[in-house]
Amino acid sequence: MNCKLHTIRILFFLLIAQFSFGQTESELKENGDKLFEKEQYVDATPIYLQLLSLNPKNADYNFRYGTCLLYNSFHKSKAIRYLSYAVKQPNIDVRAFYFYGKSLHLNYQFKEAIQFYSTYLSKRVKKDKRYNVEREIEMCKNGQKLLVTFTDIVVKNKKEIDQSKFFRLYDNMETVGGEILVSEEFQSKMDKKKGHVPILHFPPNAKAIYYSSYGNGDNKDIYVRRRLPNGKWGEPQLLPGQVNTQEDEDFPFLHSSGDFLFFSSKGHNSMGGYDIFMSTFDPNTNSFGKPENVDFAISSPDDDLFYVVDKTFQNAYFASARQSENGKLHVYNVRVARVPIREVIIMGDFLSEINPENKKCLSM
Repeated sequence: MNCKLHTIRILFFLLIAQFSFGQTESELKENGDKLFEKEQYVDATPIYLQLLSLNPKNADYNFRYGTCLLYNSFHKSKAIRYLSYAVKQPNIDVRAFYFYGKSLHLNYQFKEAIQFYSTYLSKRVKKDKRYNVEREIEMCKNGQKLLVTFTDIVVKNKKEIDQSKFFRLYDNMETVGGEILVSEEFQSKMDKKKGHVPILHFPPNAKAIYYSSYGNGDNKDIYVRRRLPNGKWGEPQLLPGQVNTQEDEDFPFLHSSGDFLFFSSKGHNSMGGYDIFMSTFDPNTNSFGKPENVDFAISSPDDDLFYVVDKTFQNAYFASARQSENGKLHVYNVRVARVPIREVIIMGDFLSEINPENKKCLSM
């Protein structure tokens, strides 16, 4: 009986292999490259994995597979291995230097990331502006400074969900107050043109609503609308103070105390993508002051969105792309209390599986 089962399993895997490798290598490459150039990296991932199984030392396959891993859940650190190999090969696609820098950036290796971002800048065609590399270098420098105060958080729960639905996992709003809404009522003409529908926190008996909008410009800012004596909402006003930058701001949340505004921003001293910031209300100027990055480990080199904290500052929600597949987010329910990372003495030799050439050990 066991022998028959073993034979059936072998036949099953042979059929799978025959189906998977029915295409020629050139056909697989053509299909993979089409998806890659459309930035459909998740769909392209299994194709380049097949190509690598056929030719493990192919520099282009390593470059493209490593890049695809940057957009897959829990596999972002694995990208370093393949991209590291690719950038050492002659005549490699110049984009490999950018994505290798990106892989280092996402894995907190800011100094090394700057080196490869800079290499990409020196090698790319000058008219190629598809990646905002200069800003990403600035973000790495921000990360180097923020890394000094690295802390950890206590994660009570986390779930992955489609990016368009992430706010539905903020399921304990009783302790926060109000509700989270998607509102077309607050859209500007530019929002409608760009397909941006604000996600906002609507507190009970709200006298003011804070939300993101393109307004009449090309980047998102935080706006406020105040309730009028007749119960209707007033005209949108750009939030006064120091919250908005030339980069995108989004997902504002005003704490129930009215003293603290949390929001996501690609500006200020973000270390990569959207970071979470907090700005304190100044009653003397009736505006919000200079924002502070909430720091590790809420902010990361990837997108971190919509920090919502309860009335007692004990529990919070936020969403992050740091371990998420492209088009999805993990929603974290965390304790607000922060835990300092302690230095650890390791006896013996340290070997990094992410980057064997890195001899430095950093507790993460």
